Amino acid sequence: MKKFLFIAFAICVLSVSISKAQDYKKFKIGTGFLYAVPTGEGAGGGIGFYVEPKLNLNNNFDAGLLIESALMVQSIEGLESSISGVTSYSLTGDYMMGTGKFRPFVGTGLGMYNLGSLEVTMDGDEGEITGGSLGTKFGFSPRIGFNASHFQLQLQYHIITGQEDYINKNYLGIKIGVEFGGGKK
Repeated sequence: MKKFLFIAFAICVLSVSISKAQDYKKFKIGTGFLYAVPTGEGAGGGIGFYVEPKLNLNNNFDAGLLIESALMVQSIEGLESSISGVTSYSLTGDYMMGTGKFRPFVGTGLGMYNLGSLEVTMDGDEGEITGGSLGTKFGFSPRIGFNASHFQLQLQYHIITGQEDYINKNYLGIKIGVEFGGGKK
């Protein structure tokens, strides 16, 4: 019974919030590329892409689903290096400031991160390649940025929990992209 009341209350609050999105179209989708800066030992850099459909709850709040994938290179002890793949699926929320064409925002995401790795070890003229999955972990990602018309620039730091001590796949994503839809009515 408590679950039912909570769900009913949440639906009512969401309905009221959505109905107040009077100045902006309700649906938008963002997509773009990112430069990934990993924070682990021997961290290099990487690239990735993202897609994020969003729903404008009102003039200042939006909620979405972020799907992001990044490949990062790490060098460990000279001749050993690894390419890490991180794919995340996160529920997001942003607070948009102002109502003009330039709108700074702050937000966060909560979700699941699929971690994978491919290691290359060189020993003289011979090399060995090994790979595997490091599992799925929970994480969160605070972010800041701005929208200028339909152009978007943001910084998002991905904090992945439950990692082994010697493996750190946390990373800063410097993102550039565009948003389709969601503009003023």
